[in-house]
Amino acid sequence: MFDEKNDRSLMERVLERKIALGGFVAAALFWLLDSFIDVYIFNEGSLPGQIFEPGLYEIYFRSVVGLVIIMYGLYAQSMQLQRRRLEAALEDARKYVLLRPAKSIASSNLIVIGGIALAICIWLLDVFVRTYFFGEGTLFEQIFSPRLSELYLRSLVAVLIIMFSFLVRKLVYRQEIMELALKEAYNELKTAKEHLERIVTSIDEGLMVIDRDYLITDINPVIERLSGLKKEEIIGKHCYEISHKSNKPCEGKDDICPAKDIFNTGASLMATHKHFDRNGKVSYVEVMGSPIKDEDGEVTHMIEVSRDVTERKAAAVSLKRAHDELRTLDELKTNIISNVSHELRTPITIAKGALELVSEIEDSKTRETLIKKALDAVTRQNMIVEDLVSASRLSDVMVTGDLVMEDVSIKGLMQLAVSELEGAASAKGIKLSLDLEENLPHIKADYKKLKHGMKNLLNNAVKFTDKGSVNVNVADKGDSIEICVKDTGIGMAKEHYDAIFKNLYQIDASSTRRYGGTGMGLAIAKNIVEAHGGKIWVESEIGKGSSFFVSLPKN
Repeated sequence: MFDEKNDRSLMERVLERKIALGGFVAAALFWLLDSFIDVYIFNEGSLPGQIFEPGLYEIYFRSVVGLVIIMYGLYAQSMQLQRRRLEAALEDARKYVLLRPAKSIASSNLIVIGGIALAICIWLLDVFVRTYFFGEGTLFEQIFSPRLSELYLRSLVAVLIIMFSFLVRKLVYRQEIMELALKEAYNELKTAKEHLERIVTSIDEGLMVIDRDYLITDINPVIERLSGLKKEEIIGKHCYEISHKSNKPCEGKDDICPAKDIFNTGASLMATHKHFDRNGKVSYVEVMGSPIKDEDGEVTHMIEVSRDVTERKAAAVSLKRAHDELRTLDELKTNIISNVSHELRTPITIAKGALELVSEIEDSKTRETLIKKALDAVTRQNMIVEDLVSASRLSDVMVTGDLVMEDVSIKGLMQLAVSELEGAASAKGIKLSLDLEENLPHIKADYKKLKHGMKNLLNNAVKFTDKGSVNVNVADKGDSIEICVKDTGIGMAKEHYDAIFKNLYQIDASSTRRYGGTGMGLAIAKNIVEAHGGKIWVESEIGKGSSFFVSLPKN
């Protein structure tokens, strides 16, 4: 990552090494040049001897000059660094930038002036050493009347130091220019980075960067909110660990992995996933994945943008449920109209015909028979209407709030229900009996609805029994009351056990014509029982009869 401080430190170290290397090279060149002049101008020995076995004075002089050159270069560079660090501490950055070029020029000139001053100091030092250590004349003579070789050496050293100071100044000035360019580039990159971070942070959707190993390399704050985890808990983890609480990538057509497909194909992909937060709470997320490619076009990372669609998903489910309910109601309406139109007309036709004949027949016995027939038809009509009204309220019955709960004597309720069906059973020659266990408790129930459901069970048993009996048994089973309605009717196969409790279900077409009815009685009974928290089921054998069981909780 781009770092102004680190890059500037690197440049300073490079400059320091350049100046040090230049100092060593300048010192070595001075050693060689002095050896060459001593041999070929002043005839002082051979060149190998001057280079590798010089006299004590030559060693001293060359070493001092070389060391001074190197130290001066490092000292000049160090002073320059100190000046820049001091300027970097200024609070007014704009003022710093405006003043910097002028300060750079002044500082560079100071390096040259320092080189000239250093050359003068070396001249005086050589004069002092020759006079007091090597006894070569007086101090006055060494300063104002030096020998040709001494004048040459001192002048050469001065020129060399001054030239080296110019070199140092040039290097420092180049670094100044590079540093200004570096700072400008850093500021541009910093601005761009901050702008990008603001864009990513302001996105109201989760953003995650994933590498080819499915490791998360970056996220925005929305991911923290969706997952319930902090950024440091997410970075470096596998995406499927965080989003799916799984130890392997997503797979299968119902759980598409965008990362896998994007890394394989390089194309963007959208999918809907089920994500989990740290507490296991489920949320539905719409995921849009896009590839990040390098300069060679290879996919190195992917960006996953996720949108929480839990509410939209719930709304869609609710809408579908409502649609299904409406469709069911529409089908129910259609079936009611088609299936019960005949049942509604038949009793009316019978009653109408019987009553018309009554007015024409004088025989009292025949008249009585016709009136009874008309009355039975009206009773049948009334039961059909009750079934239709109950069917229209099936959904309401399933809601506990629609039940009027009270203490109900199950004994009294069943006795009344049986008594109301005795006439129908007697007319078919069927024995209808009721067996009640002693000391049956009261239960919490909606009296009217529960009685209606029990009458439907009894009516169903009487209707499908041509001969024999219908027995009702009520027993206390501890936490519940169990009611069994057993008949000796036509019975049914096991495949009809569940279907007979559905709306308008008839086992076969002939049964409707033979026995009549709307096919809603058992469905109504089932809904009423379940609304009370109970269960209803059947056991049957074809040709031997059926046993319907109802289990009702006491409370």
